[in-house]
Amino acid sequence: MIFNDSVTQITKELAKEWKTLSETDKEPYEKKATEAKTKYQTEMAEYKKKHGIEDKKKKPAASKKRKAKDEEEEEEEEDADE
Repeated sequence: MIFNDSVTQITKELAKEWKTLSETDKEPYEKKATEAKTKYQTEMAEYKKKHGIEDKKKKPAASKKRKAKDEEEEEEEEDADE
């Protein structure tokens, strides 16, 4: 086996490394994640429409931290557009 550590331990180590990255270093990964999420949501909406599937549950609200970050990013984009 390649790893002697448990998945939990590996995750903890990767989280530590992530926290040490600068915002600039994190940016390409966060951009890819946002693009992947948008693609997934678009494809899922098309699939559900095609197959007549309705959403029965509301998605859980985003965390306060995530909402604040999203709002900050939107403000930055608006400032950049001006």
